[in-house]
Parts: sequence; C-alpha cells; structure tokens
Amino acid sequence: MCKERKEPLTHNSIAFFDADKTLWKVIPEHEGDDWASKGAEKGLTRTFTLIKPDVVVRTEDNTQFILKEEVKETLLKLSREGIGIGLISDNLHIDVLAICELFNIWDYFNAELVNVKLWDGPCPKDQMITEVFGNNATVNPAKVVLVDDRNYSEEMTKLGYSFILSPKDTFPKEEIIEMLLK
Repeated sequence: MCKERKEPLTHNSIAFFDADKTLWKVIPEHEGDDWASKGAEKGLTRTFTLIKPDVVVRTEDNTQFILKEEVKETLLKLSREGIGIGLISDNLHIDVLAICELFNIWDYFNAELVNVKLWDGPCPKDQMITEVFGNNATVNPAKVVLVDDRNYSEEMTKLGYSFILSPKDTFPKEEIIEMLLK
C-alpha cells in the first residue's frame, strides 16, 4: 500500500511521475501504441504477472512492461530526502497499482499525491495535478516537478511548475535528482 498521510500537503518538493513509458517501457506484442489499461474501455480483462525481475507481462496479449533502469534508486533517494512522490496516469488505478506492486515500487508513492483513473482520452497532466492539490494553498508551485514521456513543459510553466521529459527508453535520474535536491 502506498504511504498514507493524514496531514495536509506540506512537502518541501513534490515529484509527479507518469507511468507508461515514463517509469516503465511498454513493449506490445503487436505493432501500435499500448498502455497498461488498454482494452479496459471494451471490458477486456487485464492480468499482470511478474515474469522476471523488473519485467511484467499482461498475460492476455503478452505486452511487456519493463521497469526502466534507475527508477527504484531514484524513488528511494527522493523518499529518503522527504520529497513527496506522486503518480498521475490515464490508466485505471487497479492496473497501475498491480504493475507498481509487481515492480515493488508502490510504497514509494504518497497516497494523497496519486491521481490514476481511466479518462475518456488522454487527460492533461496539469488538470490531474490540479485535482490532486484541490484548494491546498500550502503547495509552492516552484517546488513541483512533472516527469513524463510527453512534453508538458508549456502547461507546467503556466502553472509555475517544472517539467522533465523522460525519454521513451531511459529514465532521467540525474536531471530529477539535480532539480529536486539542489
């Protein structure tokens, strides 16, 4: 279970991470785009199984989810430094939870900073972060960063947040650590 906190959001800094293609690579069995909850909108079953360390497969179609190198180390370092760690995704909560638990990274995320639900099409990440914060005036926008494989730099800048682009095949550990722990 991810860390639950009862107090208001008072983290000095907060890092939000997207899931698919940011924390893990997605290798579909067939050509085309894929994501954790693909097929959910059609009622298709999705079962996730750890087949070897840091490799999860969706058994219904053999799509693989491979945890990017240095994700665990980065989440551990941020957690130890008191950085709030959030997760925002267009997938269903149950699917992201299953994959994160299989990768053994779910406990790094702060429950009050998680916004994962199947949207009707991609939801803007600025909207997802705004939903997490609600009317919480204690959050300093200058201390919020989004890490995503899609470029949201313009949207994040408008809100006063920082943005780090995560390449599809690698994880920007050094950039994340430098930005949040400087």
